[in-house]
Amino acid sequence: PLEMPLRWRAPRKIFVCSMTDLFADFVRDEWILAVAHVIAHTPHHIYQVLTKRPARMREMMRATFETPPANLWLGVSVEDQAAADERIPILLGTRAAKRWLSCEPLLGPIDLAPWVGKISWTVVGGESGPRARPMNPDWARSLRDQCAAAGVAFLFKQWGEYRKALPGDFEQGKFYEAYTFPDKTTVIKCGKRRAGRTLDGVIHDGYPT
Repeated sequence: PLEMPLRWRAPRKIFVCSMTDLFADFVRDEWILAVAHVIAHTPHHIYQVLTKRPARMREMMRATFETPPANLWLGVSVEDQAAADERIPILLGTRAAKRWLSCEPLLGPIDLAPWVGKISWTVVGGESGPRARPMNPDWARSLRDQCAAAGVAFLFKQWGEYRKALPGDFEQGKFYEAYTFPDKTTVIKCGKRRAGRTLDGVIHDGYPT
């Protein structure tokens, strides 16, 4: 129920509408306003909102809050460069305490140079599920390095169904579905659990301060 955060005394991080999009066309304005009311009255919680529809998010924020709540983090999904070019400028034009990117599933290389210093947090991950598309490890490394250079918090969430091929993966008796990128990097489909979430042997769990 929408009112549950009002009863939670201990601070929590709450991912709003984790299975859908708060700013989708089918979500009524009054529903969004009801969510905003709860956010405004529970400043001890942190609310993470993610959308593929930043234009509507921008307009609703203008109509709802005179000052953006300090506990509201607004983010956009950015799966490739085209999505970055379209959505990040709108996000940066939206009033928010913190702005963040979800590059999951990461489907291509992304250059964040025009905006990275204005972002508080970047989450990166590969795609999961039976029809998952592979992620080139260099795409994830590039985002990690861009964030490190700009002092932006970085979280590597998962490889998804694929991980980089390792010595021994193709020994006799072993079989994995493999994919080779144009740069000759080969990844294997081994399942989300086996692929793990370490990037070059390191777990990245960065969060904004």
